[in-house]
Amino acid sequence: MFGTGGAAILDGARLKKVIFQDVHVVYSRGPLETENVYFLNCTFDIKQQTDGERLALALLRPPADVTFDSSPNAAELLFPTTHY
Repeated sequence: MFGTGGAAILDGARLKKVIFQDVHVVYSRGPLETENVYFLNCTFDIKQQTDGERLALALLRPPADVTFDSSPNAAELLFPTTHY
């Protein structure tokens, strides 16, 4: 699934194999499950509370598994299933 532009609210979402590009992403609180979700050139509005802080840290930390191919346009990051 590919989403471009606009806004997305992640509260209570279960996302699998999704790419967000140029999206304003909003997260306030509650359950969030992601698997192979990518954010390209997105902005984030994350509420300052425990769930929001956990999400921000997860977005900023390096992925557990990284596969890299040095050929042009072939870099790929693989993100494990994450529960917030």
